[in-house]
This record gives sequence, C-alpha cells and structure tokens, in this order.
Amino acid sequence: MENFVNMGRQFLQNQQGGGDGAQAGSGSGFNINNIVSHAMNQSPQQGGQGQQQLFGQVANFLQQKHDNGQIDDNVNEGDLMSSFRKITQGGNGSSQEVGQAAAVGAFQHMFGQGGQKQGGGTDALIGKALSLVQQHGGDSDAMHHASETVMKLVMKHKMQSMLGGGGGGNLSGLMSLLS
Repeated sequence: MENFVNMGRQFLQNQQGGGDGAQAGSGSGFNINNIVSHAMNQSPQQGGQGQQQLFGQVANFLQQKHDNGQIDDNVNEGDLMSSFRKITQGGNGSSQEVGQAAAVGAFQHMFGQGGQKQGGGTDALIGKALSLVQQHGGDSDAMHHASETVMKLVMKHKMQSMLGGGGGGNLSGLMSLLS
C-alpha cells in the first residue's frame, strides 16, 4: 500500500521537472498531440478523424484554461471517490460525475497495475481519462471535467510537495482508496 502511494508521489515529482519532456510551448506541462495520441490508443472505439478532433478540442480547451490560470488545485477527493463508485457500479451520473470518475479511473489505471507505474506522465493520465469518458458514454462536457480534474489533482499534489506537505498530501488519501 505504501509502495503504491510512493509510486504516485514519484510520478508527480518527476512531472515537476518535466520528466517526460512533453511540454507544450506555453509551459503548461503537457503536450496536446501526446494527449490525443494516448486517448486514441486507449480508446476501444476507433472513431477516426472525428474522435481525434474531439480529443484535440478538449486538450486545447484545457491548455487555454491552464494558461489563463483558470484551473486551481481545489478538488475534494471524497466527491471524486463518490463519483467513481457511482459510475463504475453502473449508475447514471452528470457530466461532472462521469468526468470525475474517469479522472480517478485514469489514476487507478496508471498506478494500479500490479504496482507497476505505466509510462506517459500527465499526457497519458489525461488521455486515459478522455478514453474512459468515452467508454462510459460521456460527452465533451464530461471530457472537460475529466481532464480538468486530472490537472487539479496533479497541481494539488505538486503544491503540497513543494511546500513540504506531510504524507504526500490528499493524493495519498485518494490513492489509498484505490488500492
């Protein structure tokens, strides 16, 4: 369990230094083309150009919000887990709930594979979240919520790490619920 939390901490610390080298020109910490590529590769539906455009639009919107300082680290892990349980147990939910569940699912996929960290960094997390929204029948609004929730979690943990937050901050609480 502690090993699982440490892997998440290590992943996010690598992101602080641009560990994947996948930076958009604006310094947002992610690359739109990589996000689209990850989402397309992990999507069970091969929707072609239309699907690729949708993922690209969501990633562009996320970058604009990030660059304009419209994404903060205010996220409630309890709400995320409630949405995750509701959606994964077959419940219908709002676009926000589907997006939040997909973001949690992306973290679970990234760190829950037998203790092996999957590669790709923030781009892969966002791409996986987008593909999960699609798998749950979510719309573009749900994709926006998913990508923004991933960024909020990454930003929240980075800030707590930089300020010396004990125990990995709230992300460790989220990660412990996933194990």
